[in-house]
Amino acid sequence: EIADSLSFSSASSPVACFVAASGDEKITGSGFDILSKLRAAGLTADGGYFNKSLKSQMRHAGSLNAIYTLIIGADEFAAGKIILRNMRTKEQREILFSEAVQEIQKIFKK
Repeated sequence: EIADSLSFSSASSPVACFVAASGDEKITGSGFDILSKLRAAGLTADGGYFNKSLKSQMRHAGSLNAIYTLIIGADEFAAGKIILRNMRTKEQREILFSEAVQEIQKIFKK
């Protein structure tokens, strides 16, 4: 797995998962919910900058050396999905919103 094979030059640990969300209160509220569930699962997670544009949030995720980012936009939210983006390879895929936390846990074996 990618999480096992990465080495980092920075002294601080990278963020395992960054949560980016943009939209109304339902969307940002669900972003906060996922963020708290990731932290409760013992994962290093950051996010909550939902008043910023998605582009700005993605830049912030990069500056934190986030390994993965969960992206919640209006279209994804309406479809019950979330985008899981690997910040190293830039590959991304849609996953079910209800399985986002479990998917991240599987990646990091938490």
